[in-house]
Amino acid sequence: GGYGNMARLLYSFNPNLTYAMVDLPIFSAIQAVYLGAIFGTDKINIISQSDDKILSGKINIIPLNENLMQNFNFNQPDLFISTWALSESTEFAQKLIESLGYFNSKNLLLAYQQGSDKIPDSEMVINHLNGYNPFYHQEIPYLKGSYYIFCKKQ
Repeated sequence: GGYGNMARLLYSFNPNLTYAMVDLPIFSAIQAVYLGAIFGTDKINIISQSDDKILSGKINIIPLNENLMQNFNFNQPDLFISTWALSESTEFAQKLIESLGYFNSKNLLLAYQQGSDKIPDSEMVINHLNGYNPFYHQEIPYLKGSYYIFCKKQ
């Protein structure tokens, strides 16, 4: 998952959680400062090379880089989370994450919104779920035009 506040919430619930977030490089730096200020820099692990490892019990921050993504071993995460970020990305980026098998995650939680002139590829995210079976797909109450979709790996 990306989104530093989601990492903050989940890590607050379970300080032994291993969390990996992929974000744009500038936002990765901001997340490292933000989360380091809350939990301490010793709880943050920044991945910058394909031979770096995700460390157990840490918030692992991975700046988005196509070469790094294709050569990095994520093992099998329990959950891939994207709250709007993937749907706000280009279809190229959506296909890239799909081609990487959502990092071999057991489950997906995606939030997306209806397509618009400003974000034309937003709904395309639901066309890139190869290898996953949706089991919940509903509009988000009070956010008309926005949806959650939960999927389980086939």
